[in-house]
Amino acid sequence: MNTDLSDEELVLEAREKETAVNELVARYISTVEAMANRFSPEVSDDLKQEGLMALLSAVKSFKADKGVNFSAYLAVCVKNRMLTYLKRNSKGAAEDISADELEELIGISDGDIPDNILVEQERMEELYSRISSALSPLEWKVFRLFITGMSFEAIAQRVGVDRKAADNAMQRVRRKLKTLLK
Repeated sequence: MNTDLSDEELVLEAREKETAVNELVARYISTVEAMANRFSPEVSDDLKQEGLMALLSAVKSFKADKGVNFSAYLAVCVKNRMLTYLKRNSKGAAEDISADELEELIGISDGDIPDNILVEQERMEELYSRISSALSPLEWKVFRLFITGMSFEAIAQRVGVDRKAADNAMQRVRRKLKTLLK
């Protein structure tokens, strides 16, 4: 993957290439983890999972023509998803992060590539390897299609199962991811 691409260019590629998704995850996994720890250290693993899901959703829903850079859009998506999780589960106090603190957590401007990008890429490759070994072949297929933004109906058609089976496979994936991230 070409690390010289801007986030916005990677988002466009990520809609078609898994390697671009991996690159975006590598760029922002530390940000997601920092936000999760800042919000509520007691449930940070759950929040990290929610943040990762928000990142993948942000890739699907980002519109470059709206005049907002991806990192700012992502910060709002991740923050909202984590706050929703905390409110829904009442496991921790949803301490609000000020705009300045949020900007400090993001800390990546257009064109900026973190110095530790190679370390993050290796970490992501190891994580993907651990995930793929923990999942059944059906769960792995469902997970990979889900992170590209496919609906459960489309996933079900692609892997040849009904929507309920695809949804159940994703629920198992979430449980296994939760265990792996602890």
